[in-house]
Amino acid sequence: MKNKRYCTFLFILLFFSSIIFGITTVKENNAVTIENPTDMKIEMLGDFSESFSTEPHRLSGITFMDGSIFGITTSHGFIYEYDAVTGVSIGNYSLPFATGGIANDGTNLYISTYLTPPNGTIAKFNSTGAMISSIHTPLSVGVFRSLTWDGTHLWAFQTDVNNLHRIDPDTGVIIKTITLPFFPADIEWYNGLLWCVDYIEDRVIAFDPQTGSAVEGFASPYLSSSGIACNDTHLFHSNSDSFDEVSITRIPTNPGDVYLREELSISNASDIAYGNKQFFVCENQSTSIRTYDISNAYTSTWSVPFHPVGLTVMFDAYLAMSSEESPYNIYTYSFDGTQIKSHTALDVMIKSLAFDGAFLWAMGQDNILYKLDPLDMSTLEEFPVSGIYGITYDYNNDVIWGYERDEYLIRAINTTTGEFRDEFIDITSIGPGFGYGLTFTGEHLVLAKFTDSDSYYYKIIPIVIEDEPTPTPTPSETDTQQPGYFIPNIPGYAEDLIAFGIGVVLASIIVGIIVIVRRSKR
Repeated sequence: MKNKRYCTFLFILLFFSSIIFGITTVKENNAVTIENPTDMKIEMLGDFSESFSTEPHRLSGITFMDGSIFGITTSHGFIYEYDAVTGVSIGNYSLPFATGGIANDGTNLYISTYLTPPNGTIAKFNSTGAMISSIHTPLSVGVFRSLTWDGTHLWAFQTDVNNLHRIDPDTGVIIKTITLPFFPADIEWYNGLLWCVDYIEDRVIAFDPQTGSAVEGFASPYLSSSGIACNDTHLFHSNSDSFDEVSITRIPTNPGDVYLREELSISNASDIAYGNKQFFVCENQSTSIRTYDISNAYTSTWSVPFHPVGLTVMFDAYLAMSSEESPYNIYTYSFDGTQIKSHTALDVMIKSLAFDGAFLWAMGQDNILYKLDPLDMSTLEEFPVSGIYGITYDYNNDVIWGYERDEYLIRAINTTTGEFRDEFIDITSIGPGFGYGLTFTGEHLVLAKFTDSDSYYYKIIPIVIEDEPTPTPTPSETDTQQPGYFIPNIPGYAEDLIAFGIGVVLASIIVGIIVIVRRSKR
């Protein structure tokens, strides 16, 4: 009888032990593997991947509301509605006046009159063209050519004087006025900025509504581009000159995405620097430094008596640049091209420069990253860093970003150890090309490169590098210190012991019940 009891106990104990083994196996098999995607499709501002026809209407102004694109044609009295995804025409709505600009507040449409006395009238309509109300802003000259909504107020562009007004939508009272240096065919509010289409220059320029200064810009997808609209994920452009069409562009937001590409007015860009609200670019085997404003528009050129190869801005006050010829001096220049000082530096050509606010970093042709004193250019530290061409300092992440031209990667370099961090940005899909230029604007990484005598720079969205976690030892076959699977806040070995104890207790209870039942039958 005792042998039978022991056999029963052993059987139950083995049964629960197998359950415990199964739990451990489940923990191992449910480990999550996170893969780093490397595929990236280039869709940048200024390029469009999709479009739809608006034939026979060439829309001069457009706005996005509730899944639809609503458009107008200047001096015509209609609203044209299209499905924003399929481009299917939904309807045409007749208006009692000729149209100037169009906007929406998320529920209703606002449309300004065009050469219909009295000028300065803006009417509110529902989505089917029924008028709800109107306001009037007296204008001495011009008309309200384009409109947009900033969340609480209307913005209207007044022709003839090139004024952009912020208007109370209930009273028509002008609250703020910005004078623009160009004629916007249409305007749009996005991400806290006013995006305006420069009809003459075929550019889109974004303005800070507080200061009126340009902060971004790119080439329009169309010549004579007119309308612009946004739904927070995509930009829409219309053309009123050559095509009855609306283009659709995804707004890049992911790390590694190319935000926009801009063509440079040089053939062989080598390095690029950003500061003083402008870009500075040098060209291979050239003595020229070209400057571009913050909206990416070319502004001026000045020359130096050597071939500059590396550029960076120091102390937000002047440029540092390296020479392509021996003795490989490093020079400092004012932003308008006046030499400040020449330093006899390293006995090696410096391909690129970066400044971190305290030290100057120099990427040597000898695959050494030099940390220099910015006052006398003396060497403070040296770090072997292979394969890197252009460098720049990212003060948001406190890293040096380096461009691997052969691998088409932008990699993070630790400013303390000079070692690569695991984070990198794969820019392979930009394609092959040459040039080392890399700079940081505070928002984007900017890569300058050239292919077949055409130079471009690409604004790339950088990753936000988190603080490095405390290293966790790799568990071995006998190491059970990793966190538990079912009880995450205790070690795995403790969870296993608890499970084993529960199994033994359950087995004992079952054996006890069996013994009691058998005795009761006697």
